[in-house]
Amino acid sequence: MMLGVLNQIPIVTISLVLVAFLQSLHVSNAVADINDINASSDAKYDFLVVCIDVEEESREYIEEKINGQLEKDKRKLNDNTKLMIFEHKICMESWFWGNRKILKDNPQNPLMLKYLRFYNVKNDDPELMDNIDSEEFATKAQFHFQYLRCVMQERNIRYSKNNPKEVCNLKYLEELINRFNKTGHISSFGRWYKFITNLKLKVGK
Repeated sequence: MMLGVLNQIPIVTISLVLVAFLQSLHVSNAVADINDINASSDAKYDFLVVCIDVEEESREYIEEKINGQLEKDKRKLNDNTKLMIFEHKICMESWFWGNRKILKDNPQNPLMLKYLRFYNVKNDDPELMDNIDSEEFATKAQFHFQYLRCVMQERNIRYSKNNPKEVCNLKYLEELINRFNKTGHISSFGRWYKFITNLKLKVGK
């Protein structure tokens, strides 16, 4: 998800630390691939980083699910690589709401105004936003996605999960960091950010 902006952060003068990012539960195959690479290449992966939407579930539940799949497949990461799991609570679009600047001061779109009256993501924690209509949106994640897309459209920005380039830049990331640091909102993003920051410090030594 944040792979695009990660390449713009000074952290990526990494030679000893290679990080793989996933957004799904295809972790078992990734474990096998990383074990093969570590066994046959000079490049070694120190971390397998899984970033995944959790909707209503907890990170602990996702960890149990992943570990259960690994046990079923009889796979285990080699001792040199650590599995790190980060949740998007509710989904990755919930993180992207951390940028307050994407909301116009005076939105005109009636649908946008409806969503804003339901939940003001500029003032309140995006990760705590409920589903506006369970008949229209099967999950909270679907609503979070549609809400963000509606805001982007008002700014004539095309956004989709397959084309997220508008949120993959350093300025956008800085707004998420500022939101977390100043308010404590998007706390699951904050956990990911602290990991990356600590990793940068270790690599820089």
